[in-house]
Amino acid sequence: MTNITVNSGEKQFLDLSDVLEFDLNVVLLDKSIFEICGSWNLNKQFLRGKLIVIHRGQNSISKIIFKSVLNNQSVVDLDCSIIIERQSDKSLADLQFRQLIIDNLSSVKTKPNLWIYHDDVKCRHGSAISGVLPSHFEYFLSRGLSKLESQKLIVDGFLGKN
Repeated sequence: MTNITVNSGEKQFLDLSDVLEFDLNVVLLDKSIFEICGSWNLNKQFLRGKLIVIHRGQNSISKIIFKSVLNNQSVVDLDCSIIIERQSDKSLADLQFRQLIIDNLSSVKTKPNLWIYHDDVKCRHGSAISGVLPSHFEYFLSRGLSKLESQKLIVDGFLGKN
């Protein structure tokens, strides 16, 4: 496990897109900001991650967004928790998982958790898992693109790549 402390008034950004396994424990102090993201295009790969973000100070902000595309028996297992402690009033927390499954053999397990011990905070979390339907490809195929080119456009659009 890697421990990270974001001190009062600091901002920290972390991109995990090049990592397939992580175990992080993050503590946020007063008026600190922590943003973390990950964007993976998996092909016969396993992505496993555990993240705990603890809001230990007032006015702290966390934003977490993980996106992955799964193909060829890929597996995603993500367990992320945000803990808002009693002294952390006016804190903001956002935890989002987005998964796109290309084949029928891949699997996803996501577990977004919020533990809120103060009532003057704004928090949200969510997880969305979607597959690619044949009709998604039909549009591109009707315009002369191959299935592989169509899949690349769908994946790049999902991951926000140009």
